[in-house]
Amino acid sequence: MLPKSNEFIALYILLFIVIAYYLYIFPRRGIKLRIITSIVFLITTVLLSFIFYNPENFKYGGSLAVLFYSYLLAVTNLAFVLIINFYINKSKK
Repeated sequence: MLPKSNEFIALYILLFIVIAYYLYIFPRRGIKLRIITSIVFLITTVLLSFIFYNPENFKYGGSLAVLFYSYLLAVTNLAFVLIINFYINKSKK
């Protein structure tokens, strides 16, 4: 069961924004960006599933660590894809 506190709802909204951005740029870019985006998204999804899968991570105040690492992964993921998108667009010009 996923946590439903306000902080986790904000995390879910952030992850939804990341996924929406992927769905926005995915059909509009070249194959190189699609492959890189898919790899980054797959790595992030696997890491987040490892974090959320273990119920021991949520005991004894561990939910704050789960929340921190989830935000860190989501923001890093989005920043990485934006940077790669910028460099690919810049190299086309």
